[in-house]
Amino acid sequence: MLESLSFGVPVAAWPLYADHGPIAFQMVRELGLGAEIKLDYRLKFDYNIHDEDVIVTAKEIEEAIKKVMEAESEMRKRVKDMSEKCKKTLLLGGSSYFSIRRLINDVINNIP
Repeated sequence: MLESLSFGVPVAAWPLYADHGPIAFQMVRELGLGAEIKLDYRLKFDYNIHDEDVIVTAKEIEEAIKKVMEAESEMRKRVKDMSEKCKKTLLLGGSSYFSIRRLINDVINNIP
């Protein structure tokens, strides 16, 4: 997700493992920085779940890919804006620059 934002590319989200679900939900539903392929996909089959809840269709994939490829969409504008913000964090004085500097100093100062 970070790489796609850094380069200004929206994502088609289809979370499969561990922390993918919450991150995909935030990217798609909360921030509008991606399109949903299927956010409620389940890896384990449960006999109480209908097949349509488990299967990810070609149509669902196609629709999400089309959404992220729209050139002048609101999603692309949001992703471009977020990309600019991401790049600023890496500049001198940016939050990522500052955080990595603190980490390096902490390691150096705590070497036995």
